[in-house]
Amino acid sequence: MVNCKEIVQGIENGLLAIKRPSVSKHEFKARLDKFKNFSYKGLSDDEIFWMLTYVMFFSLGKRASMIEKKLPLLKQYLYGVVRVANLSDSELNKIITKTGFGLQVIRCRENAKKFLSIINHYGSFEGYLEQLFNIKDTDCSSEKLKLFHQDLNKRYVGIGETSGWHFITELGFNSLKPDSVIKRIFYRLGLISEEQGNIETIEVGRKFAEKLNLPMRYIDIIFVKLGQEGSSDLLGTTDGICLNQNPKCHLCPLIKFCNYKKTEPLIQHSNSNSVAGVKDEKPVMINEYVPGRLYSPQEFLSSSYIKGCSDHCQGLISNLFNNLANSNIDFYVEKRKRNDFILVAASRIHAKINKNILTVWTYDKSVDICIMPDPQDHFYTKEDLGEEFLKKVELKYLEIR
Repeated sequence: MVNCKEIVQGIENGLLAIKRPSVSKHEFKARLDKFKNFSYKGLSDDEIFWMLTYVMFFSLGKRASMIEKKLPLLKQYLYGVVRVANLSDSELNKIITKTGFGLQVIRCRENAKKFLSIINHYGSFEGYLEQLFNIKDTDCSSEKLKLFHQDLNKRYVGIGETSGWHFITELGFNSLKPDSVIKRIFYRLGLISEEQGNIETIEVGRKFAEKLNLPMRYIDIIFVKLGQEGSSDLLGTTDGICLNQNPKCHLCPLIKFCNYKKTEPLIQHSNSNSVAGVKDEKPVMINEYVPGRLYSPQEFLSSSYIKGCSDHCQGLISNLFNNLANSNIDFYVEKRKRNDFILVAASRIHAKINKNILTVWTYDKSVDICIMPDPQDHFYTKEDLGEEFLKKVELKYLEIR
């Protein structure tokens, strides 16, 4: 493994370089140091419920910096487990109007009722952890945390795999939240074998924490801020460095460790079945992608991008497209960013918003798929893309068609 100490020191220097001019070095260090002492012990049940609440909003596929700015408003209406559990429908509708979040706010009330039942049954959230999982403090085994994580996924709505680990990280446990930013940086540094490896990402985070005697929450925050798009009020940083698209490699303190290379140019083929507003063209070279360019499913499956994917990934995508066609879902494909593309409802190709059926991220052994507003999920086999999944896609398609 590479030099953990050198990597962390490099990130700290990199974050210092992107701090806002209005934030002094002393203040910046003080903000960072707050993340070196995190534990659920001593927190009230209301504080813990608020953690469970806000991690759900970070899983919506929106910029974390945007969600951070919304947190004070969300907390104004969604803090206090008893209060949220007893919200009336009319109060809920007012909160939806005020915050701009619909389904997530409804889920908060449902989760509050479930959280309240835990408190009533076990006496407190701490009692729930101790009696159900034998977790008495943050120094517990990964096996116990996995059981806790599984219970979170089953018990609460809107809490998926990544948001579940996010909550566990926020509580101060020795577990990294494997979000897209951290996985991207770990992958570029050669610390994980593929960019979607959640468990592998968590284990790498544990090694950093153990070798440097630092809490996982600190490891988490510095990697996240290095790669987060948009400014952050939390630390007082501007736009990050190790971005998904157009990373600022000239500013990066980890450049000597990094394996990142810009993607090879893709070939854009002529569109024999041109979509309205998109003219037939001769093949041209493009850098990464052309915003707004739409391809038929057949064209996309024969593109150089797909041919550059693993055979397993190509099979999953081909199976996905065939299943959707058999379900009479009419769509075009738009390539975006480095390893993701969206399916656009054919009837909504000129719409600026509410046109996407789903988003797909391609990896060597799997694909990730997100059907908003739900968080993205992992699909490893053709069987994973079965009837239950297709029903969700059909509902989304009918909603936006």
